[in-house]
Amino acid sequence: MLSDPKVPFVTVPIGGGQTFTFERDKLPLTYRVNFTGNNKGKGLENRQELDRALKSRFGVNLDIKDVPDLTAEDFTDRIAQYLTGVPLAQIYYGGKEEFDKDPSLLPKVLHEYRVAGLTDGERKNVPAEEEINIGKAKEILQASEQLGKMFFGLKEFANTESAIHRDGQLDLSNEYMKYLDGVEIDLRLVTKLLEKASTVQPNVTPSSKVRFSKFKAGMPNDKPTYGQAPETVSAKMEDRGDRLEQFLAQWADKTFQPADAVSRGIPKTDTDKLFPLIQKLMINSGVGEPNLLEAASGKVARVRDLYNHVMLHEPAFQAERWREILKIHGITPAIDDHTLHQAIQRHAEITAGAESSVARNVRTVPVPNIDAATASADPFVRVVAHDAIPAQNQAAFHPEHQDLLSCDLFLSGLTIPHMKASILGSLWNDGLSQYTDPEDEAVKIAENKSQSGLATTTLVMQSKQGATALHVIWDTARDKALIVGDVFDAKISKRLSQIGIEYVDRTSADAEPRIKHAIEQFTQGPREMYRDALKGAFLLRNGNPEEWQKGWKSDMGKLMKDVQNYPPVAPIYVTHIIELEKLPTLSKLGAETPAARGVA
Repeated sequence: MLSDPKVPFVTVPIGGGQTFTFERDKLPLTYRVNFTGNNKGKGLENRQELDRALKSRFGVNLDIKDVPDLTAEDFTDRIAQYLTGVPLAQIYYGGKEEFDKDPSLLPKVLHEYRVAGLTDGERKNVPAEEEINIGKAKEILQASEQLGKMFFGLKEFANTESAIHRDGQLDLSNEYMKYLDGVEIDLRLVTKLLEKASTVQPNVTPSSKVRFSKFKAGMPNDKPTYGQAPETVSAKMEDRGDRLEQFLAQWADKTFQPADAVSRGIPKTDTDKLFPLIQKLMINSGVGEPNLLEAASGKVARVRDLYNHVMLHEPAFQAERWREILKIHGITPAIDDHTLHQAIQRHAEITAGAESSVARNVRTVPVPNIDAATASADPFVRVVAHDAIPAQNQAAFHPEHQDLLSCDLFLSGLTIPHMKASILGSLWNDGLSQYTDPEDEAVKIAENKSQSGLATTTLVMQSKQGATALHVIWDTARDKALIVGDVFDAKISKRLSQIGIEYVDRTSADAEPRIKHAIEQFTQGPREMYRDALKGAFLLRNGNPEEWQKGWKSDMGKLMKDVQNYPPVAPIYVTHIIELEKLPTLSKLGAETPAARGVA
């Protein structure tokens, strides 16, 4: 409407002899009109031709049969619009080149569109969830595109006139075809599903049976307890991707495997034919765990991971994670969130993997400072990571057990999002290439120099059971990581998974398939050619040469689990010895003190 810039206004009848005028200069920048209607042909079976008014809207030479049905892009546009409050997909693709050059530009532009034309009061009422989604627009757009393709595919399965059904391969009964013909998957349905999936339902758990006599008398001594829904926006959004996937899976199950199938005369063989195809479509769209042998494309991410919102860049979130770690050690440092967050950011900005002045195969790794006397001034300290492979003209390094860093402390530090890249990046050195061919792809992966973006190493640290090996694979291109170790705290494992690090307990029954699945994800598509090199990089630090030939025939799931036959013979030893040149304190960093910012 008002697409012609020469037309300053349009007046339309609104019934009862009244009109309404749309004036160009009074419309906000984001003004748009959405039209919805039935699928082509529906409701027109008994009409020989369209009336004049409707014909004029379609165009004199446009037949109703040529009016296009919904596309995957239409679903994407609606989903992205619903989640952000602005036409995200249209804005992004309208300036894709600029937005790709400067990723920070897209959220800024979207925000301006979202609040353009609003009063100060209206701006304050913009839903917090929309603002958060705008802040992570690229992830929301990818999730919208994957869901758009999924809903379009589901629509094709429900459309009995689509090519899927016309080719006759499914050969479904008339009863099931009649049922599917009544399943309508349109833009309104998508909006409703997203809305329902966003609702956090409190759990109700009766602590004991309520005696009816007491309840009737108004004296219920045994009351049920209520698990409260998350109160803050951040808490509500932390697992919203999990809830969305679960809700969509339940909806698809109920829709395509109706509970009243028997009474409708629908044979079970029909749903057995169609529903596996439905599941495959959803998995390949990022909804659900992909099968190891039929993993989705490497470009497809889990909707859960794209849509879950961990408040990565909020000072309060960073501070919460750091305080969690120190609380375990009985430390409650007196430092406010803003100052702490500033310190964490500065620590993260320091180049990861900075070389020690001692030798080329020594690095320093940032870990949380658990010294009660200095933790407030130095939230992190750098500890020494020493390669078992000695530098030339130096003796091999084999520390005592008591000198090794706590495995729990190292992994806990990784749960702080701003420190993730800094910690992981500090684990590699160039010690191997002193003695082997530096151009070998296995060596490049073992030294984090491969163009594939893959890197692997083995660390040795201290655990409750003694020295323990941690195998690390980092996919720098996707910023995903796999760590294989011994029994570890479930809460910390969950924290790691929220920021793209999967921790696998090698003693668990499902360790091998989980490791194998992660390797499949790392080496899909063009990177499949690096699988052997990744295995070679692992063997450079694990297992004796006499075991390598046998190990070469095994898959990585077995190798990384089998620490007895493939022990860490050339690992990186991470010690608790603090580097003499500690990081600058907050005062040296120029951080504002609470008093300077007017905080009591």
